[in-house]
Order: sequence, then C-alpha cells, then structure tokens
Amino acid sequence: MAAIGKTCWNGGALLALTLIGAAALTGCARQPRLPFRYDAEGFPVQDKRFERHVQRDFFHHFSRTVYDPVTPPPYGYQGDKQTVYEQWGLPDYERREFKSINGEEVDEWLYLPENRIFQFIGDVMVYDGPLTDYEQILLRRGYPSRSEVQMTDTGTRIDVFVYDGVFQPMLEEYHFQNGYLTQFQEGR
Repeated sequence: MAAIGKTCWNGGALLALTLIGAAALTGCARQPRLPFRYDAEGFPVQDKRFERHVQRDFFHHFSRTVYDPVTPPPYGYQGDKQTVYEQWGLPDYERREFKSINGEEVDEWLYLPENRIFQFIGDVMVYDGPLTDYEQILLRRGYPSRSEVQMTDTGTRIDVFVYDGVFQPMLEEYHFQNGYLTQFQEGR
C-alpha cells in the first residue's frame, strides 16, 4: 500500500519543469526577430510590415478607423522617429499601432502630399517607401468586413478586402497585388 502514494517526481523537480514549460510557452525561449533582413553585402533590406488581422471584428478592431490625424507628443520623438520628423515634418496620419504577421508592434506614418509611408518598430525605422493603394483604401474606407491574403510561389502578395453595408445590401470588393489595386467590384 505504501508504494501507491510514491512517485518518481519530488516537489522541486516538478516546480522546475513547470517553470521551464511556462517560460517556453510565453516566448522566453524564442529568439526575437531582427527588424531587417540583410543582403549578401551585409546591408539591411527593408520589408514592409502587414497587419496580422486586417478585418473588422469584435476581437481585434471594434471600430473601422485605421488611421488618426496626428498631434505631436508632448515630449517629442526619439530615435529614427525624431529624424523623420525633422526631415519630413509632422505626418498627416498615424496608424494605430498594430501587430504584424511576425508578431512585431508596428507604428506607421503617412505623408499624403509626398506619397510616403514610414514604419517603425519602437523607435527604429524598418520601412520607408511609397504610399500604395492598400493604405489609401484603408485610410478612406477603414477596416474591411472581411479580408483574405494569398502568397503566390513567386512571392507576390494578393490581398482581398470586402466591405459590406449593415443596413444596405451593398458590396465592395478590392483586390490588391503587392499593395496596388488590380481589381474593384461593386454590387448588391
């Protein structure tokens, strides 16, 4: 009868395994992703970050609003944000911080007259490029009701945004290829 209550684990070993398992599950055992890829010469290659959940729902985006007009922070900017601010001025719109496909927290600034977009992870600029139809539709229409993303074997990213009305049976569908509008459908 005494053998029934005995186990091969004592309390300390069980606690240690529990803590190691908790650390692994929370991401402590994972290497953080570098903000850049590097080419053969060792120079950073900028990649545009895309949001993980780009549709309106009650878990991620209760509101359709994607971009807000910018008011300067009371204590100024830091790092690359300060450099961009000094060179380009205050952005026209700032996107609400979003989680990228790779799990990064990304800030995005839009300069409409200059047709420019800047993305930051923390205070480090990770992307500087042209403003595409993708951002302009998100600015004008907000988060879509439904979205779909496809990656082709050649590395082309295809996005589909579907906007439908709550009180009107209207439907708008936008198809993007690498951020540029390729097809638009409207119907009831």
